[in-house]
Amino acid sequence: MVALRAPDELFALPNPFSAAPDIGWPDIFNTGLMVLDPNMGDYYALEAMANRGISFDGADQGLLNMHFKNTYNRLSFTYNVTPSAHYQYLPAFQHFQSSISAAHFIGTDKPWKVGRQASVGATPYHQMTGRWWAVYDKHYKQTSATGTSNGAAPLIVQYLVFGEFQPQTQEDHSQGAHSEEPYHDHAETNLENKEAYDPPVQAKLDQTRNISYSPWDASK
Repeated sequence: MVALRAPDELFALPNPFSAAPDIGWPDIFNTGLMVLDPNMGDYYALEAMANRGISFDGADQGLLNMHFKNTYNRLSFTYNVTPSAHYQYLPAFQHFQSSISAAHFIGTDKPWKVGRQASVGATPYHQMTGRWWAVYDKHYKQTSATGTSNGAAPLIVQYLVFGEFQPQTQEDHSQGAHSEEPYHDHAETNLENKEAYDPPVQAKLDQTRNISYSPWDASK
């Protein structure tokens, strides 16, 4: 997700929980951007649901939508625009373009993965990808010491902005032994002999879903 303008007005909302509609199913909200006033009641309720594996999609978006249901404050889609290479409503994009606050790149086609060449086209997806690279060039390019040869963002930038769950297959682990060590592995010490904890919600997701996410999976 990249912010295109400062959404300061969101901090003045009186509502305890606000979110924008999901492009794949507008009756629910997308968890890419949420404005919330934390309280222990919601915390304990969500923790209990997660421990019981209650989530219609096996992930955070299903869990949060099941908890808040119709009690959340619906934000404008302009606060969480999800450009897609598969579905684009060009007239609406052109009409509301100047009021877009944030672009959220769902699915697998992330700007730092598809590279700069994806920003050449004239579609909304291409334009939003170009905006991501413009922000990256302004704020990260000159200060980043780790680069890549294919024009993609450095590994540290990819790591910091890649907040979604990406399970590794056995093949990934075997290949990792012969590849360059990821940037964030330096902080992971003495973890080899510790058993990993998989929350019930994620365990259910791993059992019921294919490991490869579809670009249409708006929850991602």
